[in-house]
Amino acid sequence: MKKTKALSKDHQMEREGVTWSDSAATEDFSPHLPKEEFDRRTAAAKRMLAKHGLDAMILFSYDNKYYYGGYRESNIRYSHRWRHCLIISQEHDPVFVGENVLSNSVRRTTWIRDIRAWSQIKIWRLLLRFIDVFLDTIKSLGLDNKVIGMEYGPEYVLEVSVDEIREILAAGADKISINSSAVRRPELIGEGAKRFGSQCIVVAIDARRLPAAPGEPAHWEVYINGGRVPVGRDAVAWAREAADRGAGELLVTSMDADGTRAGYDVELLRAVSDAVRIPVIASGGAGRPEHFYEALTEGGASAALAASLFHYREISIAEIKAYLAGRGVEVRL
Repeated sequence: MKKTKALSKDHQMEREGVTWSDSAATEDFSPHLPKEEFDRRTAAAKRMLAKHGLDAMILFSYDNKYYYGGYRESNIRYSHRWRHCLIISQEHDPVFVGENVLSNSVRRTTWIRDIRAWSQIKIWRLLLRFIDVFLDTIKSLGLDNKVIGMEYGPEYVLEVSVDEIREILAAGADKISINSSAVRRPELIGEGAKRFGSQCIVVAIDARRLPAAPGEPAHWEVYINGGRVPVGRDAVAWAREAADRGAGELLVTSMDADGTRAGYDVELLRAVSDAVRIPVIASGGAGRPEHFYEALTEGGASAALAASLFHYREISIAEIKAYLAGRGVEVRL
């Protein structure tokens, strides 16, 4: 008779479901890095922040969260990992924000400072509490109104619900941007608009230009999951549908132009702007003040977004506004 191997405590937990009240009794929270290596990695992270002109970065991504945090992946095997993050800032030691199962880890690790430990939190309340604690931590570190980079990582596919939209708005947000979740379930747009108003719902569209023969009109395909996965939908048609379903604004990013600093895809912006009657925000490709002007005039966009241009502090927002005002574009100075 073949001998059956007994289930480990870990697998027993996985089969029976997770309990959050006393995780220290079943998990090993010992750090796997010596303090010297942890300090070396932290210093490297801070040099990277300085290089890119960031005050802090927030890591949700598995690999980098583990790399800089200095704890074992198995420590949070059963947790909702996207509800944890590691905050690395220029002026503070790394801070881990997480639920009860990780507060034990932080308390038992002498070189990761715990801002606010969690206790006895029901699993279905984690999202709201995470936002509360996250915002509280950001303010405690003096990082509100600072330049912060955020890394989610390619493995995250977060499905947004109306209840989550409510919790995010209740936490202080004026609007919420939805992208992949709206493509996968377009009804979410109407549900959110009906409950909170169209002004709260921004639909983000990541688009890539499709090959076209000379003389043929341009077309763009919708991508999801951070612009990596094509879905076979026409971007302009999806923009029109999103507007019809109740979106209050569209954030249109050209994945071809993003990061190039060669200018926005003005043709894409004009095609979307002509197709809808709601504001369109241009994204992807800003490198010079003229690019903003082109997006807002030739492209018909109501606003323009830029990232690296400001992150590297090559030009200020005030300078862009002054340039636009000088060329007759109405802006708030």
